[in-house]
Amino acid sequence: MMAKALSDFIPVFAFALSFEISRNFFMATFVLVFMTIALTFYTFLNQKRIPYLALIICLETSLFGFLTIHNRSPSFVQLRDTLYDFSMGMAILGSAILFKRPIIKNFFEHVFTLEHRDWM
Repeated sequence: MMAKALSDFIPVFAFALSFEISRNFFMATFVLVFMTIALTFYTFLNQKRIPYLALIICLETSLFGFLTIHNRSPSFVQLRDTLYDFSMGMAILGSAILFKRPIIKNFFEHVFTLEHRDWM
């Protein structure tokens, strides 16, 4: 479990190392996108599925990484975290209010065994 948690940070470590070596933010962003896609593909090969959060993170990182590189503006990759946090917060709140089933349960029910009331 600890190795899995640490492996989730491989793209971030690769980004930091790449930036430290090259001092080129856009090259480091490319490394971040590449490593995120590679880790998602590796997860699929090992687990024969891609967890929802891993897929969302991969898609957002790829999109905003591409926009950052294409437009030569670091603000896009910086904006990704803000939009990710906002979209996840709205999805969790909206699903609990509208559907009486929190979407966070879909993301984590294979990790945590909780009663329905505990997910709320």
